[in-house]
Amino acid sequence: MLEINLCGKKLKSPLILASGTLGENKENLIECLKYNAGAVATRTLRVNSACRELFRPAYYFGDNFMLNADNQNITPWTYWLENNKDVERYGPLIISLSARNPDDCKTIVSAFEKKCPPSFYELNFSCPHSAKIYGEIPYKDVEKSLGLIKKETKRAVFLKLSLNNVNIKQLKKLESKKLVDAFVLSNSIGPGLKIDVEKKKPVLGSTVGGMSGPAIKPLVLAKIYELRQQIKKPIIGVGGIANAKDVLEYIILGCEAVQIYTTVHLRGPKVFEEINQDLKNFLIEKKESLSSIRGSLII
Repeated sequence: MLEINLCGKKLKSPLILASGTLGENKENLIECLKYNAGAVATRTLRVNSACRELFRPAYYFGDNFMLNADNQNITPWTYWLENNKDVERYGPLIISLSARNPDDCKTIVSAFEKKCPPSFYELNFSCPHSAKIYGEIPYKDVEKSLGLIKKETKRAVFLKLSLNNVNIKQLKKLESKKLVDAFVLSNSIGPGLKIDVEKKKPVLGSTVGGMSGPAIKPLVLAKIYELRQQIKKPIIGVGGIANAKDVLEYIILGCEAVQIYTTVHLRGPKVFEEINQDLKNFLIEKKESLSSIRGSLII
């Protein structure tokens, strides 16, 4: 009932674990797939993460949002060359790449294609707090990264955006050049700042951080509504999903699938099983299917 076809690949559920620190090791990803996540994403990979700072504290949890610092990867990208097959035994794996260094994309994808290709690749167009610390990524680097990836693989490539870097004209250009197979919106937004009034200091070691969680969902839905009218490729919605009704909002808007991170970070991988069951119950009660409600928004 919940099976979907995403860019030619069958997923047992429209729920995908988004890229984040949970994607530092295969055990976390396999656990999510065992709880019936449709697919899972690694942490964004870079050839050399040594130049990136390690911030502590790295997370702050508010009533309806999370702030996170843009920390370096703990595991090297080569870890996944040895372990992605173990993940793919349980379900589709998405290798997340950074658009900050296009040559890194070529190096990483080429290595995977030669040894053990994943189901999908996802190019991360940087979240705004990363842009604040390390500088914004220009669209020319995104286009170059996508072009290098596409030369190395025939597998579907997603482009993960933030609300801050959605440029409809540029995205239509990438689409027309057949450089992207699906868009993912939205990465964390911001940057956001929270202050500990007792210590008179920011709660994050990075001062500002990326904001995710339920508080951003209305903003993301509005931007996807705008984007859906302009582009033809599938959209994967992400932002503030905590329950089945949140998922349904994205599907009704026209999204092919959704990504979830903050809720999984807070409550663990069992949320995939819980949300899947609630989705089934809703569809049975309403005598609907994912296909029948997808894009059914009434204006």
